Amino acid sequence: KYPLIVTPTKLYMIDKLDEVFHWAVSQLQKPKIGVSCVGKQISRIGSLSLILFSTENKVFMFDITTLHDNAFKNGLEDILESECIEKIVHDARPLADIMHHQYGITLENITDTVVGDLVFCQEHVHDGFVPATFRSLAACLKDYLAISEFHMFYPRYRVAHLSTDSQP
Repeated sequence: KYPLIVTPTKLYMIDKLDEVFHWAVSQLQKPKIGVSCVGKQISRIGSLSLILFSTENKVFMFDITTLHDNAFKNGLEDILESECIEKIVHDARPLADIMHHQYGITLENITDTVVGDLVFCQEHVHDGFVPATFRSLAACLKDYLAISEFHMFYPRYRVAHLSTDSQP
């Protein structure tokens, strides 16, 4: 049996340090939130365009190209570094890398779905062997939650054109 999926019904695009920004930060003070990011080659040498946080019923999209590091200084850093808020991420490595090297932020209390999938596959699929690669978010959503491919986004990256293809 697959779990009942509760999806957010509202999206807030935040590009100003105003009352909506501060309200959004207060809404993210939950025990468990989802985190994702968009940018060009997310890493210590890349650039972050958007950081998204999701609660059960709201998604907050912070425009970092407009807000710059002010977004982190005014509340997002506290959320990312909070040990009281569990952040659920699929492959936290790029996010942790850019946060640490470009913003001086150390992620705390991260649940990485890549790690969960690797452990499950090692123990129940690959007879104790660790898989050589990890599976995409789309593959995990399809297998664990039975989400149809029709409802998923598949980014297209060509190795020879990674810089161009990964632009937001």
